[in-house]
Amino acid sequence: MDGVDQLNNILIIGMTNRLDMIDEALLRPGRLEVHMEISLPDEKGRIQIITIHTSKMRQNGIMDHDVDIMELAALTKNFSGAEIAGLVKSATSFAFSRHVKVGTLAGISDDVENMRVNRSDFMNALEEVTPAFGVAKEELEQVVQNGIIHHGAVVDEILRSGELFVDQVRSSTRTPLVSVLLHGPPGSGKTALAATIAQASQYPFMKLLTPDSMVGFSEAQKVAAIAKIFQDSYKSPLSVIVVDNLERLLDFTPIGPRFSNSVLQTLMVLLARRPPKDRRLLIIATSSLRPVLTDLGLSEIFDAELRVPPITSLRALEIVLKEVALFPSSDDRRQAVAMLAQAGFGNSEEEETSRLNVGVKKLLSMVEMARQEPEATAERLTNALMGLGM
Repeated sequence: MDGVDQLNNILIIGMTNRLDMIDEALLRPGRLEVHMEISLPDEKGRIQIITIHTSKMRQNGIMDHDVDIMELAALTKNFSGAEIAGLVKSATSFAFSRHVKVGTLAGISDDVENMRVNRSDFMNALEEVTPAFGVAKEELEQVVQNGIIHHGAVVDEILRSGELFVDQVRSSTRTPLVSVLLHGPPGSGKTALAATIAQASQYPFMKLLTPDSMVGFSEAQKVAAIAKIFQDSYKSPLSVIVVDNLERLLDFTPIGPRFSNSVLQTLMVLLARRPPKDRRLLIIATSSLRPVLTDLGLSEIFDAELRVPPITSLRALEIVLKEVALFPSSDDRRQAVAMLAQAGFGNSEEEETSRLNVGVKKLLSMVEMARQEPEATAERLTNALMGLGM
């Protein structure tokens, strides 16, 4: 491009998805000197892209009248141009499948001339085609498959605080980055609450960063995977990342103690790094070892902390039992609570004197175990709680 024999009147355009992998020598002045980032299209841009990809369908009368391009543009947040093209092709295949003869030999039905691509075809295509920089829907739904049980005012307060953080990131001009730490004993529902807040935000980019997805990773691979999720979030105007189980991500063990310093430094940098201009990021992290984060200097980075307590009163436990419908009637449920009170777990009014201390996740597991013995459900539940050493 800038050799001895100069080439005049030639324009060279290069394209890449990974600018970080291009040699800096190619990016110097005189070579590929003008750099333009083509970000994900906004809603106005998506309307134009969908209009282009469906123009022939409309001209040939294949698109049904119930297809609303404005609606499709609103539903395809963080879709790239190629992904929108794939969405249109997928919708076409759904429409075409209605006119395929079912039998031993594949064939086209006689009414194929009446084929129309309708709204339901696009809705089915949206379930099939997902954006690379979109929502980790299945992962988030998996951690909240039991839903949120409002066993106390503290649960409502945590969810309300989460809504305020979501609104702050969306509307505030001073805080494009907000990081929140949910901490509490194991099994208290921290991950489910964090995922619920993320899902309720309706942000176009939602990712769940968990140690489960990094089993077998080396230290360098783990650092690269964490960094990639944060880099991907910077491409979306609104993003939320749920960082689950910080101490497991850090490979922390109290024997030694031992932890991964590379992962720690990576998290400390990324949790505090402000996103690029016109980009906003909400980070929700969870931890069962709050004192460890203090010792490592990680807790100071978070803008806010919310404690997720365990169930410590029979009143809260009764709410859980009612929610999961463990007993066929309210009388049976009250008798079970009375049995727990007689076993020394306190009463429904005095939380301070109660020995009860169990996470909602562990309690749900005990409930399902007790459900397997219908004739002695209350006794089985009481024995399970006493088996925890309470």
